[in-house]
Amino acid sequence: MIDICVVTTFQREELLYLCLEAIRTNDPKVSIWVFSDRGAKSEELLATCDKFEASLSVRGQHDTYGNSWNLLGSLIEIMATTSFDFIHIIEDDTILHRGYLAWARERLASRQFACVCGRIGSPHITNWYESPCASWITGALADALAHVIPDYFSDDRKEMQRILDEKIFPESKYKKGGAEQDGFFLRCIEYHGWKTLFPNKPLATHLGWWGYNSPPLREKPTGAFSDRVEACRNMLRNIPRRRELFGHRITDEEVAGMK
Repeated sequence: MIDICVVTTFQREELLYLCLEAIRTNDPKVSIWVFSDRGAKSEELLATCDKFEASLSVRGQHDTYGNSWNLLGSLIEIMATTSFDFIHIIEDDTILHRGYLAWARERLASRQFACVCGRIGSPHITNWYESPCASWITGALADALAHVIPDYFSDDRKEMQRILDEKIFPESKYKKGGAEQDGFFLRCIEYHGWKTLFPNKPLATHLGWWGYNSPPLREKPTGAFSDRVEACRNMLRNIPRRRELFGHRITDEEVAGMK
């Protein structure tokens, strides 16, 4: 079986460093493709991709909302040019725990699931989806991406929501629930009747405390690149602060998954 990792990023190179480091800890040889949004191409980005032997594609400028244009467009692009069996989609602020890739490969190889997700699900729901860390069977992902239409990529989140609800999935029970890729893929899973799977305890940590959709006043690290990477590494270890930012249950489950 051939699998690849696709990592989407935008001006969070310090988090990307930890993300790629964790992928390489899971598998020193797996193919990694990094897609940088909105033309962002810093020296730190180039050096980070070079260090972890990741291919880099810098995508063009656009005025659409969020990162769905980059993520979905990158997947469409790579599926048209690369052959593989499974694809691991990992956002730049997500840190894999040891064993995630092996777990995902084993579960996908069973052919029982269209995709598996690495973080926190519910034992009572067999078709839920969460985007920070998700692995797909190629055929299912291709079927999902076939639902993408140009109108979906809007500069306004409400318009994205309207297109999902009125044009792409008008019969979905998830109306007005998630306008970006989480909501898009969740509706795809519902439409096709696919099953998904989450681990018993999280096999990935979502560490992005700043970004385009984060609450205000969440300060990003400053200083030299090495200092910013260390600040992110310290946040990974700072359980009280993470509980303040993300909540006790999520943090405690992620910490338990790292042990």
